[in-house]
Amino acid sequence: LQKMSGGYFMESVWQSTKLGVVLAGAHYEDGLKQRNFNAVVEDPTAEQLQKFSSGIAKLGKDDTALGAQVTTTKAVTF
Repeated sequence: LQKMSGGYFMESVWQSTKLGVVLAGAHYEDGLKQRNFNAVVEDPTAEQLQKFSSGIAKLGKDDTALGAQVTTTKAVTF
């Protein structure tokens, strides 16, 4: 391990990003549903997430986008 300014140097390589869009609608069991998407860009911006989530909500019947979960996977070497 290479020590760098008080810590240890790690290198990470992006592998994938996944997105879960949380939707609300009276027609869903418990009123909520999460739609999952793979192959998302490495570091989506808040604006991109908002626009994409709103677009997905418009495809549903009276859906409202409540938020999103972004999961990024990286390979880390020490």
